[in-house]
Amino acid sequence: MTTRKGTATPKRPAKKAPVRLKAPMSLDELDEQLRDIDPSVFDESGNIAPLDLDEREEAPEEHLFTLDGRRYMIPKEVPPILTMTFMREARDPRIGREYATERYLNAVLGEENLDALSKSRKVTAEDIAVIYTAVGRKAFGALKVIETAQGNS
Repeated sequence: MTTRKGTATPKRPAKKAPVRLKAPMSLDELDEQLRDIDPSVFDESGNIAPLDLDEREEAPEEHLFTLDGRRYMIPKEVPPILTMTFMREARDPRIGREYATERYLNAVLGEENLDALSKSRKVTAEDIAVIYTAVGRKAFGALKVIETAQGNS
């Protein structure tokens, strides 16, 4: 595998089991903990080994609803960054869990889907309830996976 500039991208070793972190006392201790989590983040010299995300395929999507002959899609798997953002915002007293939940569900649903639903006179309150139930099950299923991985279940 090569990057666009023709330099070889190092292969990343398989991920290790989750490591329980302790509060680092120094920068060296933090560096050692980070290497224990995922040593592939660093090259042999200790520098960051950049990820080449251009070589990845786009994430698969699934059909959520059809409106005016057009299929509207959502991610088959919720992007982890959305779930992590929700978790952070839900704990933030300036945002709170209720508003964070709304933002999370809307982010998973996507702006294009929200726009289509809000502009159509065909869409009923029951349709919205069904769509948000489906999105909520997917979104909070992803949250459960992350919480379990972190030992917060």
